[in-house]
Amino acid sequence: MSEGGDQRRLSAILAADMVGYTRRMEEDTDGTVAAWKAARSDAIDPTVAAHSGRIVKLTGDGFLAEFSTVLDAVRCAISIQQTLLDGPLAFRMGVNMGDIIDDGEDIHGEGVNIAARIEALAEPGGICISSSVHDQVLNRLDHQFEDMGEIEVKNVARPVRVFRVLAEGEVASTPVLRFALWRNYAAAAVVIVAAIAGAVIWWQQRPDFEPADQTKFAYKLPEKPSIAVLPFDNMSGDPDQEFLADSFSENIIAILSASPELFVIARNSTFVYKSKPTKVQKVAEDLGVRYVIEGSVLRTGEQVRVTAQLIDAIDGKHLWAKRYNRELKGTKELFAIQDDIAIQISQELHVSLTFGEGIRRISKSIGDFDTVVLLGRANEAFQTWSPDGNREAESLYGAALNTYPDSDFVNSNMGWVHLQKMMIGISKDPRTDSAKAREFAEKSLSINENSYAHLVLATIDMFARDHNSAITHTDRAIELLPGGADPVAGWVKLHSGQPKEAAAYTRRVMRLTPFHVDWVPLVLADSLVRLGQYDEAKAIYQGVLASPTKDVTLHPRSLRGLAAVSVFEGDIGRARGFAEKSLAFQPDRSVSEIRRALFYEKDQAFVKRYLDALRQAGLPEDPPSAKPKKPSIAVLPFTNMSGDKDQEYFADGMTDDLITDLSRVSGLMVIARNSTFTYKGKAVKVQQVAKDLNVSHVLEGSVRREGDQIRINAQLIDGKTGKHLWAERYDRDYRDIFALQDEVTAKIVAALKLKLTPAEKTMLARKPTENLEAYESYLRARQSYYQLDTAGLTEALSLYRKAIDNDPTFTDAYAGLAAASAYVWRFQFFWVLRPSKARQRAERSIERALKLDPSNSEALRTRAGIQSFDGNHEQAIATARRALSSASNDASTHRILARILTDAGRVREGLREIETALRLDPKPNTTDAKDTGWVYFHNQDYESASSFYRDAVKGAPNDATAYNLLAASYAQMGKLAEAKAANAQVVQLWPAASLRYLSIWARHMEKGVRDHLLEGLRKSGIPEWPFGFKGDEANRLTGNEIKTLYYGGKRVGKDWAGNAYESETAEDGNLVFRMGSETWSSKAHIEGDLNCYTGELLFGRKNCVPVYRNPGGTWAEKNEYVQPSATSVYYFSFVD
Repeated sequence: MSEGGDQRRLSAILAADMVGYTRRMEEDTDGTVAAWKAARSDAIDPTVAAHSGRIVKLTGDGFLAEFSTVLDAVRCAISIQQTLLDGPLAFRMGVNMGDIIDDGEDIHGEGVNIAARIEALAEPGGICISSSVHDQVLNRLDHQFEDMGEIEVKNVARPVRVFRVLAEGEVASTPVLRFALWRNYAAAAVVIVAAIAGAVIWWQQRPDFEPADQTKFAYKLPEKPSIAVLPFDNMSGDPDQEFLADSFSENIIAILSASPELFVIARNSTFVYKSKPTKVQKVAEDLGVRYVIEGSVLRTGEQVRVTAQLIDAIDGKHLWAKRYNRELKGTKELFAIQDDIAIQISQELHVSLTFGEGIRRISKSIGDFDTVVLLGRANEAFQTWSPDGNREAESLYGAALNTYPDSDFVNSNMGWVHLQKMMIGISKDPRTDSAKAREFAEKSLSINENSYAHLVLATIDMFARDHNSAITHTDRAIELLPGGADPVAGWVKLHSGQPKEAAAYTRRVMRLTPFHVDWVPLVLADSLVRLGQYDEAKAIYQGVLASPTKDVTLHPRSLRGLAAVSVFEGDIGRARGFAEKSLAFQPDRSVSEIRRALFYEKDQAFVKRYLDALRQAGLPEDPPSAKPKKPSIAVLPFTNMSGDKDQEYFADGMTDDLITDLSRVSGLMVIARNSTFTYKGKAVKVQQVAKDLNVSHVLEGSVRREGDQIRINAQLIDGKTGKHLWAERYDRDYRDIFALQDEVTAKIVAALKLKLTPAEKTMLARKPTENLEAYESYLRARQSYYQLDTAGLTEALSLYRKAIDNDPTFTDAYAGLAAASAYVWRFQFFWVLRPSKARQRAERSIERALKLDPSNSEALRTRAGIQSFDGNHEQAIATARRALSSASNDASTHRILARILTDAGRVREGLREIETALRLDPKPNTTDAKDTGWVYFHNQDYESASSFYRDAVKGAPNDATAYNLLAASYAQMGKLAEAKAANAQVVQLWPAASLRYLSIWARHMEKGVRDHLLEGLRKSGIPEWPFGFKGDEANRLTGNEIKTLYYGGKRVGKDWAGNAYESETAEDGNLVFRMGSETWSSKAHIEGDLNCYTGELLFGRKNCVPVYRNPGGTWAEKNEYVQPSATSVYYFSFVD
């Protein structure tokens, strides 16, 4: 755009369009593109330049040029047509003079609009001009002009007089009778005929009409008979009967579309004429068809009258007409009329007709007329693709399903309803909706095979990245509807690795559906980009930009497509312009979000290339998250100035307590400890910290402690300017530490002009403990706990207990002890504390903490985690939300809630919570990075998941579970080499890793989440049993053999690593296992041919395993039998 903004001026505009472009591209894409390029380089470009014009834009199948004089514009048009006369391509051209608006990229306005409209009136190889142009070039050219009369132009208030430029030597013909004048004569004739005919059906005696003008056809006529079925008129005077009239049109379209010998325009395009008085000629010209069906429906009580007629728009003849009077006892009569109409049409057009789709499906399972009407209303609601429409469609289809549970039609549409929830982003539980969609579609197919159900399954499989199955279902859907077209099929093919087939099929969709849904051209454009056909893709993107649409995503998507293509063509400057415009539509759109949106794309190499292009064009990697409306602050670790490293815990504790106190202020957003402590011990600029963490303010300070005396320096700094808003030094007695923290908090609140609620004032005034020795132990315990290793956890448990011993009313110490104990239990640190004792201690500590303070967020967060691991998902979610009510700034609570929601199958809700957690804690530690990756993994954003898992293994290179989940992410992305490498690290760090253990560990999760995890792990190559054990089925014991040998017997042996053990099972199943100094108890029983255990290990969850004879084993080696388990493989012999 120019510095002065949009420019307005008077210009001569030349619009040109290639004749038969769509047909040519379908027949010979490469040849057409080559001919188009040659026409531009040999004729169009040099001729426009020679006449002092400029090409404003190329439209794929044409161009738009601007000239300073109309004489230059017309001479240029004549010269180009003469040059191209003997070439393979023909163009229509139109020239107009008028006001235009130039925005620096394109020109707009009525002057451009009229040029484009009158160009469509020209004959192939011809030129049409407006009267304003004609007046200026008359007698200045050696050409004659033919007056075509006044033409109504779309979006122009007044008619435009148009002239045709005649070729040299051509003489103007006798002016034809204009359409508007003929319409008046025709109306009078109808009145006279109707008066004479009396009771005879009026349209049967109407004189034939003026034929459609084939030169005005928007598309070339197909070789096979082409037909458009207009919406039948509802003559009942009752709007509720509109669905009955619509059903006739829709079902006749469905029946006719089943014939491969017919070219049938889709419903979306014919229904644009609903309730509009449109001439048959106009319909034929708009849609490019020869035949049109129109009719009406009148219902009175149980009686229905249907009239229908078939018209040849080119010959101007009525071929056939009929009236039906029937009693509607059920849908049988309704379908019989529709069949009869379809058969009459097929006979008239001499084509065969089979009833393989559409209404034939409904007739098999729906027996009453009212349900058919209800289904019409449901379909209309569904087609809005809106949340309200989806809810209404689900309600109406659900009502139909209650009456007709075995209707294939209703079941397939219920599948689409659940799939639509996911596609428009309103699904609260995508996995459940996906499973329900599949269930309904499969039931539909079991009743009667149909294309709609196949496309539901194709879409589900595409989202699941099972592209082979998606293509199989799509191809079958196309086979079942040979005369029809569904844009979903092209969309699935595009993203399932078949862009060439997608392009061809989408062209067919656009031809059969001239008034297609707005997103369809982008499927074609995106397919062409993948095929490297950039010129046509650009023209389509530009066409979408020039078209009005209610879909707010289409214009920015087109701009991003143009940006990517510009990069592919090496024009980075132009690419940046397109990217900038796209961000004006969607300021928060980023490369990372687009990558997540394309998770289902098969051609990930293209996705990478596309995303790289968008980066070069200037699209941000991540959303430029706006500064929160409320003030935000990062509290940097206070520096320990004591010269005693043993006092580090005190400086850290001071920082932690300030973060905790400030987090309780609802009017302030506080960055979590994990992120701010990444700057500990580093010299960083405050402005850089503010930028990194996206905060408005930073608090920094230092602590010096000498005996019972402490000195604290604190400064509150504006993160943008670096200006100190407040700074103060405090010299106090250590016994005043809590009063000092309160004072610092109050100063910050005052400096930021925040208002505290009464509850917040009470909470901030509350001392954690009156016992400073207990507080010392608590600070040290918390510092040890953050290490999350054996030594740190052992010390933390001891110090938390010491703090409680010194102050039995110390709420935070109980909460800390609960968190540490739960961590030991959850991750089975049995060498720190036996799991049963760890869980018991966690639950008792939670109870004590909540008795002292029912709103303690850490205790509630820990309880929620335990509840979730027990499978009590709804209870866990409620507990976590309760924790957030008193700690809305706590990233850890948002993160645990995200994990709980994800494990419950509510993955979209989990994603929202994890994004909140990341805003509060943008630099999560190793454990939190794994939880973050977990949520992204189950939202199928494997790129983001693998990124967080890479961060986790970088921070904890000995963490086998992080490598495990990284391997699963790579496997789901199809990066099997990377998955294998990550899995090799797992085996090195955890040789006993197995699907059996992980399936037991994941047992509390919703089935879809668990299956998704195990699918990724299995793809990555993790073995079923520890150490890759595989048993020989020929040597497997039966359940009776296991019972006879095991129960009442004693065993001795060694595990895979050679550690000796002994175990015995009583007749009642009580089992004792001893290895070294440890003794474990469990309960055993037989299920089929499996030996099952439930005990203290494996979280108290059942573990069922097979038992095998070991043919090479001996009593001396104590290895006559072998039993794989979740954590090892055990060789043993029975003791007599």
